Amino acid sequence: MEYPVETGQPSQIHIEEGLTSTQAVLQQRRDGLAQRLRDGASASEVVAGFTDLVDSVLIARYCSVLRQHVGDFPVGLQQCCLVAVGGYGRRELSPYSDIDVMILYHDGGGNVVQTLSKEVLHHLWDLGFQVGHSVRSIQDCLMVAEEDLAVKTALMESRFLSGGATVFQEFQRRFSRRVLGHRVGSFIRDKVEERHREYEKFGETIYLLEPNIKKTKGGLRDLHLLQWVGMAKYQASTLLDLADRGILAHQDYAALVEAREFLWKVRAFLHLEAGSAQEI
Repeated sequence: MEYPVETGQPSQIHIEEGLTSTQAVLQQRRDGLAQRLRDGASASEVVAGFTDLVDSVLIARYCSVLRQHVGDFPVGLQQCCLVAVGGYGRRELSPYSDIDVMILYHDGGGNVVQTLSKEVLHHLWDLGFQVGHSVRSIQDCLMVAEEDLAVKTALMESRFLSGGATVFQEFQRRFSRRVLGHRVGSFIRDKVEERHREYEKFGETIYLLEPNIKKTKGGLRDLHLLQWVGMAKYQASTLLDLADRGILAHQDYAALVEAREFLWKVRAFLHLEAGSAQEI
């Protein structure tokens, strides 16, 4: 698969216009998403629309920083890339979701990553986003993923945004061979046990007055667990992949998509009404 250095997304935002104008555009787009929901748009449209919006902000900022420093780090810039991970990697952002990003670099890129991290990620904080971030070499990713279940899961869902595409391609090849190819059974057991611990903490019944839309039993995490198992065991990245390959019955797939649409819509309304990442 080929990855463009600069991904073109709908309604690209040019953040060079300034912090205040970008904040205004973000709020305008959030207001527009809220109205679309009230007018009957599907939650999947809203989730995709907000993810595209954040992609535009991030890619525009990253490319702007590259242009500013191309003379300072002519080689190192090609050894780095910007990657979405976790829920952002899955393209499942609600209007006030945390943004999980990673600056990934290869040998030779280490001299530029701190500059990229500071000038790209700090801008997100200034815009009001809650940002989960990491700066890792390919080798760092492999080592940490083998020891940390949460990191391994987040990296499974990595999605290229901008920068050196060959760096991301190499990461995917090595991650798939070294991390995903081993101990699949233990990974699945660990994720199931992790989910049961969440049931104990957030609610083991679907009949709660104030459930957590993500982590209570019957919440989005159950769908995520199914996707993670599909990725690890069958290299199927989506529910549709599982259905198309006959691993998931099509009637079950349809029921899951309907449930996900309901949960996404509830979550989007929670975020928009609270003006923050409200999950209860």
